[in-house]
Amino acid sequence: MPMFLMLLRAVNVGGAGKLPMSDLKGLCEKAGFRNVRTYIASGNVVAERDGAEAEAKRRLRRSFGPTPGSPSA
Repeated sequence: MPMFLMLLRAVNVGGAGKLPMSDLKGLCEKAGFRNVRTYIASGNVVAERDGAEAEAKRRLRRSFGPTPGSPSA
């Protein structure tokens, strides 16, 4: 099973509109990733997922919906 390293930009881990790492893990699991691990409170994630990289990216983006922490979220 392919391993993915996700270095997510602009993930707010503190302050207003923050995204707790437990929620980030849940979003990744919702996108079909397994064995999800976050790295400190950074927005960085390591996980496994079957399928092509493009499909994994699409599903992860879709699991987020509106950008977490943004005024429209």
